[in-house]
Amino acid sequence: MLTQKKSGNRPPGGPRGAQDGAPLFFIPGHDGAAIFPPPVARRVGQVRSCHDGLRYPGLSGEEAPLNRVEDLASCVIGQIRRVCPQGPYSLCGYSFGGVVAYEAAQQLRASGLDVEELILWDSWIHSSITVCGRSMREAMSELILRLKRRDATEKRRFLCRLFRNKWKSHAFRCREKLRSMTISPLPGASNGLKGNMRERSGDRVAKASIQAYRAYSAKPFAGDAVLFRAAEAGGVFNKSIAVEGRGWDTLISGHLEVIEIPGSHLDIWEEPTISILADKTADWLRKRAIPTSHCERNSARDEIKI
Repeated sequence: MLTQKKSGNRPPGGPRGAQDGAPLFFIPGHDGAAIFPPPVARRVGQVRSCHDGLRYPGLSGEEAPLNRVEDLASCVIGQIRRVCPQGPYSLCGYSFGGVVAYEAAQQLRASGLDVEELILWDSWIHSSITVCGRSMREAMSELILRLKRRDATEKRRFLCRLFRNKWKSHAFRCREKLRSMTISPLPGASNGLKGNMRERSGDRVAKASIQAYRAYSAKPFAGDAVLFRAAEAGGVFNKSIAVEGRGWDTLISGHLEVIEIPGSHLDIWEEPTISILADKTADWLRKRAIPTSHCERNSARDEIKI
């Protein structure tokens, strides 16, 4: 696993794991940076070389974030090719990261490079899901239903995760509201409220990613993919009406395999569901494993630099 330098120029992450098969690159989600969760790194690393630590521009606060999926994909391809110049490649992404991985696969193939696997972890095209809020009564009924399916330990984890995510969402909306209410300080003022409400670089990247996601118009992909789909669409406070293939079935002209994972979208990235996801992903890769050498080991140890 690469370690981050004090200068911050080198993000954390891969390579690690088995050397057979195309190296697997983990594409960040809307927050702009991601490393493989430990359960995924352990299990998938047994069958495939895992690389992460890719980053989107804007996280340092010194450059503007990108608000087009095509540009984000091009950015991560540049980082990937510094590690493994020729390919072939395997790409994976969770949620919005899957959308960027899809576009990156398109661009790599258009450049004449091979993408052996495209792994979508509960990712979907924006137009394939309609989200609407639940009433308080509906939300409480949904909460009780989901708690009944869990044992005592899982109930505690679920409730902690639910309210943690709700608090984060509420805090983000409050910051946005305060920022919109601030006014420019009077001439000569040294400590206006607007100066104290500077937008966090992470928030700017997340907002740009959401804008990119909503505007993205995906083109058909002449290849195969696997979708690990959450069994429960929507959450406690919102319900989702989703098409079966999450929009990918109309775009992928090759074989789209759909593997269902228990729980909801947020459950997938938490225990115990993430271990199930890791096992199923490793099993899927093991079945497809082709024992070939794709990158020189020295090249695979190169830094990923922005």
